[in-house]
Amino acid sequence: MQIGILEPLDFSKEALSLLNDIGSVKLYTGSSLESFCLDLDVLFIRLASHIDSDFLDLCPQLKYLCSPTTGLTHIDLTSLMQRRIQLICLKDEVEFLKTITPTAEHALGLLLALIRNYKTAFKLVDSMCWDRDMCRGLEIQAMNIGIIGFGRIGSILSEYLLAMRANISVYDPFISQLPPQIQRRKSILSLITNSTSIFLCASYTPSSPHLLTNSHLLKLKNKFLVNISRGELIDETSMFHLARVGHFAGLGLDVLTSENTSSSNLEAWSNLSKSNCNIILTPHIGGASFSSMAKTEVFIANKLLFSIQSDV
Repeated sequence: MQIGILEPLDFSKEALSLLNDIGSVKLYTGSSLESFCLDLDVLFIRLASHIDSDFLDLCPQLKYLCSPTTGLTHIDLTSLMQRRIQLICLKDEVEFLKTITPTAEHALGLLLALIRNYKTAFKLVDSMCWDRDMCRGLEIQAMNIGIIGFGRIGSILSEYLLAMRANISVYDPFISQLPPQIQRRKSILSLITNSTSIFLCASYTPSSPHLLTNSHLLKLKNKFLVNISRGELIDETSMFHLARVGHFAGLGLDVLTSENTSSSNLEAWSNLSKSNCNIILTPHIGGASFSSMAKTEVFIANKLLFSIQSDV
């Protein structure tokens, strides 16, 4: 069995050992993608490439696509199904995912960076200006914070925020019970109205509508918004136009719509961010810690082995 790893940088040595027991492993070096993919039975990916029909045309023998991620916007699932390629991923692996915390940590970090004006502070010091009054900010204690989506990331994030003495509200119609310290809101508009800062932590599927529409975004005037879920959950065109006129107190975006594709608005957002210290962009690094990526790669390698054995 031929196994390819598309993004081999710092790939887990334990996962590599497991894969070597399954078949012959080769690492992509950046040259001749067509040659690399031609004889693959298994392909490991991360998030740098969009796996669409054109990409899959390069992989005529592919049987398994392995993506150690919960979100799947980087994969054309219809093309995968048409080619009868089995997807091995982290979606719905609830118990294992409880041990993976970096996305929640990053979400908290983005809010802290916004309310404490880190971007301004960094720029001031780089320009040899030592003036803390220009960076005076807000604190999380007693802040009214809303979380959209109370799955793994939302629930872990709420624990961090409660420890910091914030007031937490949640909108999630699929969760029947919440911790007693957390208030349930019946709509996203109610959540926004009663919050200073909003975290978007909801799951995304290709059929998902925008959770934050233009009407929601208009209600976020002078409020903070952090998105560590998927860019497709927000009306990004509306958000961009509002950000350009200073509508938000701050935006922390770890994801964009159609990221890593030619349809992405990365250039426009990057240019806007350069002139706005209240806009912080990070390149989908929520889950990108050394330990979490190693754990997920080992988990997916074991899941692949189980799938292969089951298919025999």
